[in-house]
Amino acid sequence: FDHADWGGQVSEAWKVPDAVVDAIRNHHGPDGGELALAVFAARRITWSLGIGDGVTEAREPTFPDEPLHEEIMGELGGIDGFTEQMEWYKGAMGGGSHAAAA
Repeated sequence: FDHADWGGQVSEAWKVPDAVVDAIRNHHGPDGGELALAVFAARRITWSLGIGDGVTEAREPTFPDEPLHEEIMGELGGIDGFTEQMEWYKGAMGGGSHAAAA
């Protein structure tokens, strides 16, 4: 039982949209739906840029030497699909006006 499981249970109890619950539960790996994949990819991209993700400490950048998980980005529909998922998430959490279904 870790923070991802706990966060998933709490967000489910709070009636957070299912795609967001899935993303919370699956943010450590490429499992789950498209939003979970987008969050996972975003974390990996920030690491490769040497930024960190707010939890993992910033480290030396590896970009562009480290591939940015082209397979995952392909499953999301490339940068446009990734951006669409992030915009949907912001809207679902009250941070934007996009209402696209995930």
